[in-house]
Amino acid sequence: MKYLMTLSLAAAIIVGCSSNDQSNENSLALRSDQEVSSEMIGTIDSLEKELRAEDFKTDSEAASMLMDSYLKYVSLFPGNEEKCPEYLYKAAAIARAVNLPVKAIKHYTEILTDYPSYKNASEAAFQIAFTYDNDLNEPERAKEAYQSVIEKYPGDLWAEQSAERLKTIDMSEDELIKMLMEKNNLN
Repeated sequence: MKYLMTLSLAAAIIVGCSSNDQSNENSLALRSDQEVSSEMIGTIDSLEKELRAEDFKTDSEAASMLMDSYLKYVSLFPGNEEKCPEYLYKAAAIARAVNLPVKAIKHYTEILTDYPSYKNASEAAFQIAFTYDNDLNEPERAKEAYQSVIEKYPGDLWAEQSAERLKTIDMSEDELIKMLMEKNNLN
């Protein structure tokens, strides 16, 4: 008898929970994309404020939550030409900061592929090269990426930075220091 009562209680809880889950799903389905978007942007803004107050390098869980929120927004609202490339850029920056350079390159590349008219596309392209160069220590891939910035964005500040880096990428530390010292003595 006690067993039957326990079983009945468990069944009632399961039915109650599943109908509650169903009503939550229905509630989500009834909300407009605009409402969901606004709610997600609010969550992202809150997480950004929280991380600004702290050093997100030391709070990798919060940084990971923020990066996941950016990426979830992009996956749900890929047509938002204003927020999506910005969120991808920020996700890439967090990935670099928490030592996930391959993930960072992936997100910078997504910007260039999916949002080529993004206002900071040339910087995203430069960041790909810079990440290969500084984080992954892959100078050949970095050279290709720097050259790509120069070709795709001639006259841009990031193209100029890429050209400068290509001049020094094969220099040893000693050669680089010597060049900088000579340059400073001449000025």
